[in-house]
Parts: sequence; C-alpha cells; structure tokens
Amino acid sequence: MTEQDAFISITLAEELRPPELNTVKDFVHRWGLENTRALEVLCSYVITNPRPLDHEIFDQLVQHALNSDEDLKTLAFMALTACNPKQFGQALVGAGWKALPSANEYLQDFGCKAVFAASEERPLADISDMVTPWCLLDEAVKRGGSPEDLTLAVQAIDRTLQWDGFSSFPMVARISVKSIGTRNSVSVEPNPQAPNEDGGFKYVDPDARWAHHQAVRETGETYLRNAKSAGAVMATRVVRIEAARMLVGRCPEVVSRWLEGLGEPTQALVSRLNLAGGLFLALCEVLLETDAIRGAQLWHVLRRHLRIQFVGAGELDELLLILFRVPENAEVLELREQFYSLSQNASDESYLDLALAAVSQGGAPWLEAAIAADEVATEPFRRKRAITLRGFLPPDPLFQAKWREGLCVGSWDALRMRTQEMSNRASQARYWWKSFLTAPDALVAFCSWQVFLACADKMAWVWMDSDIEFHRADNELWRLKMLHMRLNESALKSALNRKSKKGANALDRHLVGWDSPDSWFTHDALTGLGF
Repeated sequence: MTEQDAFISITLAEELRPPELNTVKDFVHRWGLENTRALEVLCSYVITNPRPLDHEIFDQLVQHALNSDEDLKTLAFMALTACNPKQFGQALVGAGWKALPSANEYLQDFGCKAVFAASEERPLADISDMVTPWCLLDEAVKRGGSPEDLTLAVQAIDRTLQWDGFSSFPMVARISVKSIGTRNSVSVEPNPQAPNEDGGFKYVDPDARWAHHQAVRETGETYLRNAKSAGAVMATRVVRIEAARMLVGRCPEVVSRWLEGLGEPTQALVSRLNLAGGLFLALCEVLLETDAIRGAQLWHVLRRHLRIQFVGAGELDELLLILFRVPENAEVLELREQFYSLSQNASDESYLDLALAAVSQGGAPWLEAAIAADEVATEPFRRKRAITLRGFLPPDPLFQAKWREGLCVGSWDALRMRTQEMSNRASQARYWWKSFLTAPDALVAFCSWQVFLACADKMAWVWMDSDIEFHRADNELWRLKMLHMRLNESALKSALNRKSKKGANALDRHLVGWDSPDSWFTHDALTGLGF
C-alpha cells in the first residue's frame, strides 16, 4: 500500500493527534482535493478534530458536498458541518437542498444541523420542509418547545406514520439499531428465531452459510430502502429522551392519539410502533416515570410487536435497559420481577444479560436485594439462582481469588465452583484491563490486552469505559492503545460474547444448575408451575 492509498476511518481518526495550526493547509497543499483518497483522509480527520476551514478549502469541499458521489458527499457534509456549520448551512439553503427520504442518515442529520445553524433567527416554519422530522423535533426542543414549533414537528412525524408497508417486514432478518454517540448504526443479520425449513442442516457448509447471510442482509436492506423511499424515515431513528419528555409534558393529546389501541393492540398501533420504534421507546421510558400504568402497557406491546431491535449498553435490548434506568415504582418493579422469573430466562446467559443491564443502568441495589431474597428462600432453584447471579456481579475491589480444592460432589458443588471460576476470571479481567491502560510501553500493553481477552466476559462492559476515562492520557502511547482497541473492536466484542457460549460450562447450555435447558425448557410449562 502506498502512502496515498492509506485510509483513515472516522472511528480511528478520533484517536489521532489534534491538528496543529497549519496541519490542514499543509495537507491540502501537498495532496490537493482532487485526489479522492486525500479528500477522504482530510474529511475523516477534521470531522473528529474540527477547526474552521479557510475560504478556499471550504469552497472546494462545498463543491464536493453538492456534486460528488454519495460516499464523498457524506464525508464532505460531515466535515463542513463540524468545521463551518453556519457557512455550510447558508450554502445548502442557497442551493435549495432538502433532506430527501432516500438519502443516508448522515447526509440528513449533518445537513439539517448546518441548516439550523444558518437559520437561528428564522422561524422553524420557514425551513420545516427542508429538514427531517426527528431533527425538526430536536430543534423545536432546543428552541424551548413553543406550541407552534412542537406542532410543526408533530405534523412532520404524523406524515411518517402513514406508510402501510409494515406487513412486508422480512422475518428472516434481525434488524438492529445502536446509537453510537451522535450517530446510529444499523445492522442486518439472520434472525436466529426464524423458522428453518431444513431443520438447521442447510447452512453447515461455510460457503452456504455465508451466501445465506448475504441474502438475508440484502433482503433486510431492501426492505429498509423501500420503507425510507416510501416515507417511513423514522423506523431506525433513535429519539432523544428530552424530546419525548417534552412531547409527553406539552403534547399529551398527541401522545394519546399515537397510543390509541394500546389496551387491545390494534394493527394500526402495531404499524405505528414499527414505523417509529425509537420514538415509542423514548415515550415508553418517559411514561414509565410519569404515567407508569400506561408506560407498562406500552412496554409489553413493544416487547411483543416491535420488529426492529434497538440496542444500547453491552449490546443489550433497550427494552431491558429501560427497566433499570427509570426510577422505581410499583409497575417498574413488577416488570423487573417478571424479567427475573425463571419463566422469562431460558438459560444462564439470559440471567447474565439481566445482571449486566441492572448493574450498568443503576439497578445494582435492586439486583442485590433480589439475590439476597433468593439466598434465604426455601425453594432449591431460587438458592441456586442466587449462587449463579452472585457469580455474575463485578468483584469487589478487595476480592481475593479462591481456587478449587478437593472433589466436586453433586450439583450444588458444581454450581458453586463454576460461579467461583467466573468471579476469579472477572477479577483477572479487570486487573489485565487496567494493566493494558497503564502499561509503560507497547509490548506490555499488547501482552496485557491478549490476557484480558482470554479472561473477560460481557460484564466487562460495565467498567471498561469508566476505566478508560480514569486513566486517560494525552501522549503517543495512549493514542496507540486506543487505536489498537478500535482496530480490534470486533475481536473484543467476539471475545466477550464467546465466554457465555464456550466450553462445557457454557452459559447458554445451563440454567441455574440444570443442564441443556433448551432440550426441555418451555415458557408456558414453567409459568404454569409458578416459576
């Protein structure tokens, strides 16, 4: 690879050294902006290290923003909005730009942000037809939420809820949305719960499996493209909780209209939920705080009918995370108890997700209380559940590893040993993660990273980011560590997730001491037995 072929992704650019006074000018002077690769590198760099661009560079980037192919146009939009938002917004308004439904979300979001920056003195009504409904709602909230502005936003959202093509949702695909900072990431994967007419044997061959995955992705992506082109532009949008809170507080009649049919979910309501899942998730979170009975109803309907999954911390479903973010009340506690019941958890892996959600979202005291109640219960399965969940909790800083001694006698000993091993491994993972962050040189950092990957499981998501912030430094070695982490993010996620599916003690093959629950577990049977 030659120097001019090098590409810097936006993710990696976040870890590069901030620019000096003439960094951008010197780069443009050397490479120019007619070189596609140079343009990509420059835009990626200034997006994460924004500085006002001089007139000449700004004008050249505007031409790319208005006339290049979609990839270059997207980078130019992001760079210009980051560096010269007001000027770029004026250029877009002058060019008659509009956020088209078929455009990608980066063009929509950054273009709208620039238009708003250039139109601070103008009424929203003057520019409402140029911007997306969710950006219009955010701007209305930012401007104080006047009745006129909120009405404009509500009318724009109403228009997105009219599409009637939801019935064609591809059940073979699992479409998920994750919010990453100010950006959304949409992924399409095969749905593991989709019916398999071949009994699971068709895709044992790697090539056939890859072809199947590609076909499923294309099916899901085609559905999303068609939905957006038809006007269903909010299906994969995350809506900020502040916006939902203002809608509930100042437009209660609108929220009630959107939730018509909640008691006995109608097809119209289900369609609306799936046309703006992020909006209804945010409304659900607010309602669980302010109108808990209706919020709980909406939560159940979303859990049953929402087809596009929204994920958050630890790659967990937002519907689970919400239950531990909102303040406790009778309805929220009842929902948590339902999620805690054996009938809702088909394996220890499911309980690990519950523990991760609780600990990461501020619900650790509730989880500790639930475990403590199980520890003194008369039912054996509850005491085993307490042992299991206790092993999932992050170790205390003063935790001392205990190693297996003697023979393992019976299922109780086996369960205690397995959870003790998890606690030992979690403590080691935290140690090696801190060793990676504080390593004095690249060699020690790399070795620490490798051992960390061998030890860590999903619960590492709870403390990884906080440790990064605590140990953050401004030097070349730190940037090298962060670049290494970014480059190996896929391997990191795979290592954390693999721990729950690896070896004879795989969490997805056990349930509070029982083996292979998937061979006999049924939700209805356990519910009928009171579990």
